[in-house]
Amino acid sequence: MLVQMLDDKRSRGALPTVLHDRLMLFLRYFLFLGGMPAVVQHYIDHRDVKAVRKLQSEILMAYERDFSKHTTPSTAIRISEIWRSLPSQLARENKKFRYADVRKGGRASRFESAIEWLRQGGLVHSLHRCKVPKLPLAGYMDESSFKLYMLDSGLLGAMLDISSRTIVMGNSLFSEYGGAFIENHAVTELIKEGMGDLFYWTSQGQAEVDLIVKLEDVIVPIEVKSGMSRHAKSLRLY
Repeated sequence: MLVQMLDDKRSRGALPTVLHDRLMLFLRYFLFLGGMPAVVQHYIDHRDVKAVRKLQSEILMAYERDFSKHTTPSTAIRISEIWRSLPSQLARENKKFRYADVRKGGRASRFESAIEWLRQGGLVHSLHRCKVPKLPLAGYMDESSFKLYMLDSGLLGAMLDISSRTIVMGNSLFSEYGGAFIENHAVTELIKEGMGDLFYWTSQGQAEVDLIVKLEDVIVPIEVKSGMSRHAKSLRLY
C-alpha cells in the first residue's frame, strides 16, 4: 500500500499518519545503515544492527589501511587526519571546512592534496561556496570556502559511534550533531541522481542556503531542515 501511494503521481494530499510514521522509521534505518552493499545485505540477512555497526567499523579500518597501501607514509597520515576530522567538521553548525580543526595551525598547502585524494577516490564529496547565485555557478565559485561530506551516512554514524537506539527514539537522529546526518544524506542522494555540481551560498554571515543546484537552466536553492520548523529565513534572504 505504501509503495502504491508513493508511485501514484496523482496523489497530492498528505500521507496518512500511520504511513508517514512508517516512512520516517525507514529513513531512520537508512541513515543508520547507510548504503554500503555489504552492510545492507548483512542487515537483510540477519536483522542485527549491532553486527551492522561492527561491519561498518571494519570498513572504516579497511579504508585507513588503504590510505597507507596506496600512498606514501606522510601522505597517508594527512589523509587520515582529514578523514578523521570529518565527523567534527559536519557536527558544527557552520559546516565550512576548517584546516585548523584537522591540526592546530593546519593550512591548505599541507592538506589540499590529501583532500583531493579522498575526493578522487569517491570517499568525500566537496561543495564550494557560490559567491553570487548566477549562471554559470562554477564561474562564481569561492575556491577557499567549501564543505566536505562523507560518501555514506552509515559510516558517518559509525565514526560518531551513534547508538542503534536512535532508530526507535523518534526523530532525534535528524537533528543530532547539527543536522549532520540529514544534510549529508541530502548531498549524497542528489549526487546519486546525477546532480554532481552542488554549491552552497552565504550572505555576509547573515544567512546560508545549504545547497544550490542547477536544473536545466534554472538555479534551485535547497534548504535542508532537520527539525519540524518549516520557516527558512535563509531562503527569504536568498
